[in-house]
Amino acid sequence: MIGFNVPASKSVRDSAAQKHVECHLESVIYRLIETVRKKTSALLKPTIESRTLGEGLVSEVFTIRLSRKAQTVVAGTKCGNGTISKNDQVRVIRGPKRDVVFEGELGRIGLGWVGSGGLVRAGCRR
Repeated sequence: MIGFNVPASKSVRDSAAQKHVECHLESVIYRLIETVRKKTSALLKPTIESRTLGEGLVSEVFTIRLSRKAQTVVAGTKCGNGTISKNDQVRVIRGPKRDVVFEGELGRIGLGWVGSGGLVRAGCRR
């Protein structure tokens, strides 16, 4: 229940409390608008926004043995557009249908490719 610059009678407040209805009574309009905005935005799903910071071309995929049991997969990639930095969220896409093969955090960047500050720029090599 929302009210602007009006008092609620005791019977209305008791009835709302019995039915578990929230009462928002304000005498200042901007507070009421802020309350309505917060309540309605809480009902909406969050918007997930995706931006492309850089693009790379996977040349080859390697499997590296870390110990007797542990292995990891490494993708040899050349940065072709934009920048790629460590701990970025990455998405590996394959083929004309753009199937997502991997989605997650970039773990490491090889030292031979790294520019200043752990950042790989398009067309830059050490």
